[in-house]
Amino acid sequence: MAELGQLELHVRGQTGQVFHLDVATAEGYIIGRSDPVNSNYLPDIDLNECDAAEHGVSRRHAAVVSFNNNVCLVDLNSSNGTFINGEKLRADSPQILRDEDELRFGTLFVYVSFAPSLPSAKIHNSQN
Repeated sequence: MAELGQLELHVRGQTGQVFHLDVATAEGYIIGRSDPVNSNYLPDIDLNECDAAEHGVSRRHAAVVSFNNNVCLVDLNSSNGTFINGEKLRADSPQILRDEDELRFGTLFVYVSFAPSLPSAKIHNSQN
């Protein structure tokens, strides 16, 4: 179990995107995809640049939340499921995230890594 601090979500594939989240200071982050054609909704972590629609990522797919002093992932009743290390999550049921967990949103794979809390912006998106 990792302490609350800095969480990195590494998207597998050609984009090489890394999302940096400061889970020590935020209640949570919505993971999903924007859809500028049908909606103005913009999730906190927008996987649209990772071909999210083609991978079956919902607009409001999952959330990273602080729950009982743990960093957890919650499926938000997504259409194509949220998985941790191959195990499908039940909707609205927080599951603890651990360093090096493999996440799957639909068919999009993301890897988790933790780092100590850093004095930085709450969300930072970078590419390797």
